[in-house]
Amino acid sequence: MRAVIVLTVLTAILHLGLRNYITRQFGQDVLDRFIERDKYIPSLKQQNLKDNDGRLTASNLLLWISDPANQVNRRGYVAPVILPLDILFLISLGSLLGCLSQLLASRIGLIAGWPAMVWWLFPATYLVCDLVEDGLIVSLLSWPDTLNAISFAALRFFTVAKILTVTIAFLQNGALLLWWISTRLGLG
Repeated sequence: MRAVIVLTVLTAILHLGLRNYITRQFGQDVLDRFIERDKYIPSLKQQNLKDNDGRLTASNLLLWISDPANQVNRRGYVAPVILPLDILFLISLGSLLGCLSQLLASRIGLIAGWPAMVWWLFPATYLVCDLVEDGLIVSLLSWPDTLNAISFAALRFFTVAKILTVTIAFLQNGALLLWWISTRLGLG
């Protein structure tokens, strides 16, 4: 239980610190963490270019990386945003989701004896996907020559996988919490 409390506080501090303090100094694009979340590059979309709608594509990402106005933002996205803060955040969040699932499952009689790896499957998969995604982001932003159709497709694959697995991990925790509450109330 202590681990869950510590991980909850650490995850909240990292999330709020990144969002409200660290990323702000690197412009709206980095504040939005567009590579990790968006389908658009905010600064390109706002330009309303006739032949470019600002979608997050390999060519638009290269355009953003190559823009001299983004050099400080690009370096800031790599460090301190990804290295080390997002790495610490993903470890904290993944560990929180796994520990909480395991704790809740251990308190539900019907599933209390199930192996821990059942409850860690999605949190651990999220951890791996986010870690690979971060590695790809650091590589592409640090060495733009590595950006091509294959590396961009790999980046997008791991972004989608990260979002899917963390969503499932949250849903797993929500379902276990509801089940635990219903057993405590004598409903299940």
